[in-house]
Amino acid sequence: MEPLSILVSLALLLSLLVNLRSWFGRGGGRIKLGDSWFDFNRRELDVILNRVMTPAEKQEMQEAVQRGDLAQAQAIIAAAALGYLQDKERYR
Repeated sequence: MEPLSILVSLALLLSLLVNLRSWFGRGGGRIKLGDSWFDFNRRELDVILNRVMTPAEKQEMQEAVQRGDLAQAQAIIAAAALGYLQDKERYR
């Protein structure tokens, strides 16, 4: 095999492995709280979105995103994330 073919094959394999990792839930996200960013895994984000946030808050956040008001959407999810962090034991 040519070195170029080996390199392309290796790049495709690495790309597949990275995609498989994200498909199987190894991802997460970051939420800005104040001046700092906090990392949350997928389970924590699920709790924030489905147990901490009320349906009205989720609706308001979705409407803010649709309007393009990302600052408002970020503020809504940041408030929910802060509530989660303050009472983490309740959501275990």
